[in-house]
Amino acid sequence: MNKIHYPKFDAKLTFLGGQTLTWEEEFYPDKTVFWGFYSKYIIQIKYDIKKEVLYWQTYPQQDRYDIIKKILRFDYYFEDHSKLEIDTLISETKNIIPSPIIVLEQEFLTTAVAFIISQNNNIKRIKKIITKVRHTLGQRIFIKNKEYHLFPTHNELVSLVNSNKIYEYGLGYRSSYLIDFISRYNNINTTDPVELEKQLLSVKGIGPKVCDCILVFSGVKKDTTPVDVWTKRGVKQLFNFETKNYKKMRYILSHRFKDVTYIAGQYIFEYARLAKLQ
Repeated sequence: MNKIHYPKFDAKLTFLGGQTLTWEEEFYPDKTVFWGFYSKYIIQIKYDIKKEVLYWQTYPQQDRYDIIKKILRFDYYFEDHSKLEIDTLISETKNIIPSPIIVLEQEFLTTAVAFIISQNNNIKRIKKIITKVRHTLGQRIFIKNKEYHLFPTHNELVSLVNSNKIYEYGLGYRSSYLIDFISRYNNINTTDPVELEKQLLSVKGIGPKVCDCILVFSGVKKDTTPVDVWTKRGVKQLFNFETKNYKKMRYILSHRFKDVTYIAGQYIFEYARLAKLQ
């Protein structure tokens, strides 16, 4: 595997936290490996805490550093994180979150499908559905004689809809949400954040929170963050402020943190979740 010196990297918080629903972990006697997807690739990552080294590989084409660079936002992430370091309220989260939080930049289609499926659903069930979708539709790849499946392409998802087999995946009412999104996908403009937000909100079943999850975790927007119950609890604790109005809460965060809101939101979310705030 390739390696990068990366101090204080929390792999579990990064790949199994609230920002992604498609990464998994595999346990071996001497290591834990995390793996996920980006377009036509499977990414495997392991982290050596003692050596502070991040090991990585891509499949089927190996050594695609450009993909690792994009997912971990190497071009700008450390600069953005340094802007947040000076914020006194975020500093208060460090006793709960000692390692810097990395907000991944995930592939748009994968992110959108995962968060559409996630609505009013629990993590275990969401991952079970995503795994089933991958295993029945995604391309097979063998890594060291072990079988893996890529996340389906848009065309493969279209075939699922056209065959009416989408109703066999346990999605319930979310099936109609996914059908609407897949049918509109080719007309979605992912290059213009403002237009993309309007288009996503016009898709059946996509409200402000799911829309923000897609925009932030696919790297389209940096000046906003999704707001859920944990975010609200974190804001109440750190800011001494609370509101049930989603847009107002999002405005408060965006106004304070500007173009690093995407990172600040994850600190607040994980702080509240790990501290089990009520």
